[in-house]
Amino acid sequence: METFIFNHIEYLSKISRFKITVICHYYPDRSFNINSSINVIVSNVLPLKKRLISAFSFFWKHPKDFFKLLKYTNNTINGSLFSLSSVLFNQEYDTIHAHFGQNGRMIAELLDAGIIKGKLITMFHGLDVSSKYSKGFYNILNKIGSKCLVNSHYTERKVISLGINRSIISVIPVGTNAELFNREYDYYPDIEENRYIYVGRLISLKGVQFFPEIVKKLLDRNFRNFKIYIVGFGPLKTQIEKEIGEFSQYIELVGYKEPYLIKEMIKSSKIFLYPGIYDVNGRAEAQGLVFQEAMFMKIPVIATNVGGIPECIIDGKTGCLVEPNDLDTFVDKIILLSQDNNYRNNIINQAYDFAINKYEMNKVMKRIIDIYTDF
Repeated sequence: METFIFNHIEYLSKISRFKITVICHYYPDRSFNINSSINVIVSNVLPLKKRLISAFSFFWKHPKDFFKLLKYTNNTINGSLFSLSSVLFNQEYDTIHAHFGQNGRMIAELLDAGIIKGKLITMFHGLDVSSKYSKGFYNILNKIGSKCLVNSHYTERKVISLGINRSIISVIPVGTNAELFNREYDYYPDIEENRYIYVGRLISLKGVQFFPEIVKKLLDRNFRNFKIYIVGFGPLKTQIEKEIGEFSQYIELVGYKEPYLIKEMIKSSKIFLYPGIYDVNGRAEAQGLVFQEAMFMKIPVIATNVGGIPECIIDGKTGCLVEPNDLDTFVDKIILLSQDNNYRNNIINQAYDFAINKYEMNKVMKRIIDIYTDF
């Protein structure tokens, strides 16, 4: 369960005309409390042992339908379709909203085989359109007439390159509840230290490996009254810990934090930092939900010109945009936003207005509900 998926479910649960079923791999999720009025189905797609048991059970109960599923290659071989078929057989829905392309592909295969019925909306979020997916991987979405939502024009271009028809695509960003992230002041007045923050997975595409070098360049510029807090976990944790070394007073690996604690940490920060890149698989940030959260909290963002980021961070207006790997300019922007209050205030006010108009949850969800109604 991702936070933005939970927010989507929670929003819909408050609208009386919707009856909601959630299909998920695991339940309950310790970070989220799904409304008791919502029907929750555990897919049994994980682990492998359960998939194998489901496959044998489905063959025993529905042999004709079992053989219909054999043509779908990957999801047949790994048993995922049989697991889903076991729990969804003969179910009929008005609309099925699949988050992430891989899940949409599985549901499309079940619809194509006649296992379930309904109209499919598949929402792509970025990592589901990386270079590891070849052209044609999602062709079945064209075949069954699925509607595809993408969170940015960057993701739209990637989806089209994989063979999905432009005519079935709508660009709708993930929304954020502005009321949860608002604040009535520009900065904590009693904090003398410049606090900077990064929130996200510790993986190469997000650029976390550059933070020790960023610290070194700040110190070389004789800029010392600061600390960078890195919130998150991931495979680069050990590498970053080793490279921090003598810079430990200027950079701290915080690890995983609950969402409400992350919000408070962002609120008490002066700048949000994101030195992301394109990784070896060509992946990059597609939207950056946490950027919008920072915008609503009036924290300026310094980010790199990759993926869908320039659709959100407009240099000198809604934030500071730097070319990837240009750490000298990245450091220049940190110092500028730390020392020039007029520039900083101009950025955060424009960013807030921009985020309200483009990313506010009620506006985004109205667009999605309109698609539910018209599709």
